[in-house]
Amino acid sequence: SANARISQAASIPINPIKPNKSTIMAIAFLGSLIAAIVIAMLRESFDNSIDTMGGVEKIERKLGVPLVGIIPKMKSHLKQSNKNEPVCPPDSASEGGAFTEAIRTICSSIVLSKKGKDNQVIVITSSVPNEGKSTASASVAYELSKSEKVLLIDADFRKPSLYKVFGLASEAFGMTHVLENPASAVASIQLKVM
Repeated sequence: SANARISQAASIPINPIKPNKSTIMAIAFLGSLIAAIVIAMLRESFDNSIDTMGGVEKIERKLGVPLVGIIPKMKSHLKQSNKNEPVCPPDSASEGGAFTEAIRTICSSIVLSKKGKDNQVIVITSSVPNEGKSTASASVAYELSKSEKVLLIDADFRKPSLYKVFGLASEAFGMTHVLENPASAVASIQLKVM
C-alpha cells in the first residue's frame, strides 16, 4: 500500500497565479503619477519664461522690483490722433478702453510709488523689436504730463519714432549728439505743449 493520503482534492484555477495584473496595473499607475509630478516640478523649476499664470509674481520675484501694470496686446500701431495726443487707435472700443485703462493704472502706480522718494527716471524697454515700447512710453508720458512736467527721451538709435508721434522735427539734435557733446543736451530738448 502507498504511504500517502489525499488531504484535499485538486481544483481547476479560475485566474492565473502569475502575473498578478491588478497589482501590476496599480503599481504602474502610481509610478507614472509620481514620475509625472516629478517631471512637472522639474520643468517648473527650470522654466524662466513668464506667462499669464502667476506672471506678476514671477516678474516681481525674478527682477526684484514691483510690477506697476500690464498693457494688453493691441492690433494696431502707434499713430497721432487729431487732438495731438499719442494714441494707439483700437480696432474695437473695448480694446481701446482696456489700453487706456491699463495706461492710467500704470501712471497711478508710478505716482503712488514716488511718495516720499525721489524717483524721477522711468525706463521702458524690451528685448525684441515691435513690442510696443514707443506706444507705452508715449502714452505713459502723455498721461503723466497732465499732472507734472515730463521729459520723454527716445533712446532708440536704430529706428527712432517718437518724433513722428508728437509731430516734432526729425533733424533736431538727438541722443547721438548729446553723447558726443553733453553740452548740447539742453539744445536737443524739443518742447511740446499738450
